[in-house]
Formats: sequence, structure tokens, C-alpha cells
Amino acid sequence: LLLLGLPWHVQALGREQGTVASSVVQWLQDRRAEAPFSLAPGIAVAIVSEHGAHVELLMGDGVQSLRDVRTPVTEHTLFEIGSVSKTLIALALATLVDMRVLTWDVRVADILGSSFGFGPDNYVRDHLTLRDLLSHRSGLAEGQGDFLGGLRPSAAAPQLLRHTRLGHGFREVFDYSNTGWTLAGEVLRVAANASSWCAALKTHLLGPLAMHETFCDRNAVSESQDDMVADVHKSSPCDGTEEPTRAFRHANVRNPKLQTFRMTRTGRTGTFAWGAADASGSVLSSASDMSRMMSLLLGAGTSGEQAPLGVPQVVRKGTLKEMMSAQMVVPTSWAAGLGMPGGTNDPRPGVAFAAGLGFDLVGQFPSTSSTTALRGRSYAEKNGDTAMHKARLGLLLDVGIGVMLMSNLGGEVGGQLTALKFGVLALAAGATDQEASDVLEQTMQTTSFWSQHFAPAATCTPCKSVLGDSAICAPGNLSRPPVELDVLAGMFGDEFYGPAVLGLSVQAGSLAAHLGPVHAVLDFGSHHTVIQESCTALARRLPPAVGADISRSTGLCVMVEFRIASEIPAAGISMLNNTIAFPWGCGTVPLPTAMPIYVIVSESKQEAWAWLPTADVIFPRQSQAVDLSTPGSVDTSVFV
Repeated sequence: LLLLGLPWHVQALGREQGTVASSVVQWLQDRRAEAPFSLAPGIAVAIVSEHGAHVELLMGDGVQSLRDVRTPVTEHTLFEIGSVSKTLIALALATLVDMRVLTWDVRVADILGSSFGFGPDNYVRDHLTLRDLLSHRSGLAEGQGDFLGGLRPSAAAPQLLRHTRLGHGFREVFDYSNTGWTLAGEVLRVAANASSWCAALKTHLLGPLAMHETFCDRNAVSESQDDMVADVHKSSPCDGTEEPTRAFRHANVRNPKLQTFRMTRTGRTGTFAWGAADASGSVLSSASDMSRMMSLLLGAGTSGEQAPLGVPQVVRKGTLKEMMSAQMVVPTSWAAGLGMPGGTNDPRPGVAFAAGLGFDLVGQFPSTSSTTALRGRSYAEKNGDTAMHKARLGLLLDVGIGVMLMSNLGGEVGGQLTALKFGVLALAAGATDQEASDVLEQTMQTTSFWSQHFAPAATCTPCKSVLGDSAICAPGNLSRPPVELDVLAGMFGDEFYGPAVLGLSVQAGSLAAHLGPVHAVLDFGSHHTVIQESCTALARRLPPAVGADISRSTGLCVMVEFRIASEIPAAGISMLNNTIAFPWGCGTVPLPTAMPIYVIVSESKQEAWAWLPTADVIFPRQSQAVDLSTPGSVDTSVFV
């Protein structure tokens, strides 16, 4: 535990000093002494080599929680792995492919039946395949429908998706879609004849691989392992910064101060984890278990069907190779955004980076990578980001090396862990410490980390600082909203999510929000945004998908920013108790800050919309009456 003067928790298996394990440990110690890598309270690392036959290193650095610095991160500490959940889902589906229950090219409609819909065009519905979903080429735009995974179990997706309007043409472009994977989870459930995607995952993958430290969501973690769940550490712009600290190859910087939260359940074990990502990204796991997954994947590079490292060959090697082969070419900006050292995407067939089946990128390291240890290497990766934790998976397929890093630093910043991953990969592939550091710096430059991470965002807070989850900064300098609260009240929703997703009511002179398990009075202050202008002009300020409906309204519109206060103990959200729930994405209620809700009302007062930028959705008002007891209203039964 570098910053505390305590020893690291390292398990180097069967290796002597001076080999890969010791080199990685020393290099990470050096980097973790410098900003921005010193910011994360704890990380866990797993390295697998020899095409899955050897676990090179399992280690933890730092602490599970800044609340109790006596508990170190180990290879058994549990982290949310975010979208690396998708790789597990793909592997479970692969077992069904090998059993000939389905194929990658099976039509989704043939699995899900007549209840399944996919937009207004029956052609897309009738031709959409499992491969289309897993390679992000279904036509769903990034972010489109993401709120669905945290609002309803995946079993609701087949019916709800009939009401969506696809953001792209079918199979025209790659665009990352969590919603497509929510649907893939339902394909897994139905094809496996299971009660849930989680039950299918445990039966076909987690159980056979003896991955006993992997859980489908926070609710599923056994009580005996609660203490192994890493806490959540996030910064608030109003909390200030630490003293200047040494930075890697840059001038000294000030790390933001962190707040610590315990990740709480949102229901009983086995119940739907309201606010989680469901099949697209709600899994928790450990470095130890992730080493077993990597051993299975890397074993595809060996001859014969013998399983490596005692890991059962639950998926045939040919099927694994297909998962890690190019399915849909990704744009150069996607590879650069993922931190690929060099950042370019060679367009030549067989070389260009593409999405795999459960992988963000498959292809060859570009010739512009800063070390020969990586240039031209066959590569596959998957990243996982939640508001709670971060996970980074990288596989050098031709040399049979895999690396997994996990961190308990929450929020929106994962670039540090990405850079460390590439540095560790380079070391494991034979690079020198200097070359690994060069790769790290190249990754930071590719993602513009230094210029973006320490630059303020354009928005407002009570302390006149900056905050990343507000969408517009135009303080009204008003002590109360400029319209009567009754004008803003009602039930908000749409065809896709349902007619009564969000309720706004007036209680004791304040506006209150009702969203799933959240029933909370909304804050309003002089620093909150208030805009009064023509509906057409207001719509131009907003993202196109958000402003489209508003632009059709005539006359003036008023937009008022409210915030759900960060004190909702009944929903597990409490600044006083330092607890946090809603374990997905940007965070429905992104502690330590509060969730913004922008309410927009037309001059006639007949039209109103509620915009939730942290969930990337806008809901028109369906009814001015608020009755939470009527069927179809906000469903609080999922929260216990």
C-alpha cells in the first residue's frame, strides 16, 4: 500500500525475482507514486501468460476503502467490471453455440418470438441476428435506450424495443449500444431456458469455471463476501483539491479530494438491482476470477482441445477465435478514444480494428505504437466503466498474454487505468521499463488526458466551481423558480420506457420527484440554470435528440434546473451515511453531487418535458395529474 507505507499484496506464482512479475510490481509501484495514477485508492491486477497455462501475477495495491486503511486490496477484492460483463455474456452464449442450441447468426426473432419488436420497420426486426447485437451494428445509437437496463429487467426489452426509432440504418455503422446487450441477455435467458440471464450465466459459465467470486450484480453478492466489495471513491468540485503532487512526466498537479461511499444493495439477493445495467454491465468480480476467464480466452491460441491451467474448456477454441475476430470495423476515433497507443486505425483488410463478439477492439497494434514489443501484435480488449469502479482487459493473442486491471476510483475518469493497462501489457511482452512508460505517456496523449482531465467543465455548482453532470450553465440568480410549481407537475414518460417513468408533484411548497425507489424533494437555488426564450431557440441549445420535440412547440419556453438532493436513505443514497446505490453508468443519482432534472414548459403550459442528462433521456409529460397508486405509475416494488 504505497501511499500508506505498507506492503503490497502480491501473489507471483512460480516465478523468480527479475522476471515479468517483479518487473511489473516495481514499475507499478513507481507509477502509483505519481499523479494521476496515485488518485485511485486501490487497484487489482491479474496477468496470465503462456496462452492461459500460467498465472503470472495476482496482486492488489492500496486499500478497499479510505474509510478503513487497514483492509488492503487483494486478488479477491470485488469490483464492478462494467461492460466486461458483456464478455461473460458472450462466453455464455458461446456455450450454447457449441451445444447447437443457437448460432451467432440466429435471428433474434426466432429466439424471442412474436412479442419481440425492434423499431417500426419489420424488415429489421425479421433480419436482426445475435451477431448484429454483439458487434454493435443493429442500428441502435450509442446511449439510445441505455436507461432501460437500469429501469426494467432485460425481460422487458423485447416488447419495449418495438417503440424505439433506430438512430442508424441497419448494419450501416458501428455504434456502441448497451441496449443491444440488454437484449442479448434476454436471448441468453430464453435460449438457455433459464429464469434469468444471471441464472443462465451461472449454469453455463460461472459454475463450470469455478468463478465463485463473480456475481451478476450487487444484490447477488453473498453476505459472507460483503466485506470484499470495494468501496466507491468519487470527487466533488466543491470539495477542493489536495496539495500539489508529483506527476508522471508533467508539472505537479493537484488531485481532487475524494469522498468514500459503501456500495449498498438495492434489494434482496436475487431481486432485480434497480439502477444497475442488467446484462450489459452489472457484474462484480475479482482479479482471481478474471484470471480464469483470461485463461479460457487465451487457450484459443493453442493446438488441440486441451484446457489450460485446469480451466474447463467450456467453449471450443474455434468458437473463441470467432469471438475475437473482426465483425464490424470501428472508426478511427473509437480506437483513439479507447487509448490505443498510436491511435490510428490501419484500413487494410485483416489489420483494421473492429468490434468482436464481446470485445471493443480486435486487430493489430498500429505501427505507430511506441514500442516494438506491441507493434503488429494481434490484440483484443474490453473496457468496463461504471460510476463506481473501472475495469480494463487486454489480450495479446499471438503471444498468449492477458492483463486485467480493476480500480475503485469512481466517476467518469478511467484514462489512468487504460494507460496502466497498456504499460503492463508492454512489460509482459518484453518491453523495458522505459518503453512501458513511453507507451503509458503515448496512451495519455492519444486520449488528450492531460488537457481534458484537469480542465474545468462548462457548468455551475453552489461553490461557483465546475461539475460534469450538468448539461447547461446559465444561472438564473433567482431565489425561487420563475413559474408556479403546479405548472411543472405531472407524470412523464414515453412509449419506449412507459407512460409514467418519472413523477413530479408539489409537496409542502416544493417540487418532489418520484423515480423508482426515489421519492425526494428537489433542490432549487440561485446557481441553478433558468432559461426563458423561444422554444425553437431553446431546442438549439440542447442535444439534437433532446431538443427535437421541443423545437416543434411555438411561442416561449421556460427551462428550470432542479436537483435531487443526495440524501435518500430509503433508496440507499446518503451523504450522511456515506452509502451509494444505483450501480450503473453515469449514475442515476451521481453522488457526491446531485442528479439534475431540467423541467421545460411551454408558454401555453399544456406541454412540458423532463430532461435527465445523466440518463441521456427526455420525457414528455403524459398527464398533469399525479397518482402514484395507479397501474402503470412509477414501479417501486422492485426496491426493498
